[in-house]
Amino acid sequence: MRILYPETKYEERGKGYFKNVFIIHNDKRWFALKIGRDPQHIRKDMNTYNKLPLKTRNRNYAKIYWAKDIFMLQKWGEKVEVPRDEVKRLKKWGKEHGLTDIRPANIMRVDGRFKIVDAE
Repeated sequence: MRILYPETKYEERGKGYFKNVFIIHNDKRWFALKIGRDPQHIRKDMNTYNKLPLKTRNRNYAKIYWAKDIFMLQKWGEKVEVPRDEVKRLKKWGKEHGLTDIRPANIMRVDGRFKIVDAE
């Protein structure tokens, strides 16, 4: 990344039980490179994303660009305090589409809008 795009920065952001998340960004775009311990962890996230309706998927869930083996690239945002009404709205939308584990820790502001970045 540094050779092709010298202005790109990266930093390790988090480590969960199933995945490590590396944030890759430049001045305008933020992405999360998620690396799973097993391909099934990435496949599970991708299946969840693909089950969501096309019309509202990217409005309420951070876009996943691609997934391959143990790697996944997803749009990322800034971690800010999430208002209660936004949590309620996203929980309601998620419940309608069979998502669980929607909580403020799994919601970020992406492109000026609150979106889910991780749910099952």
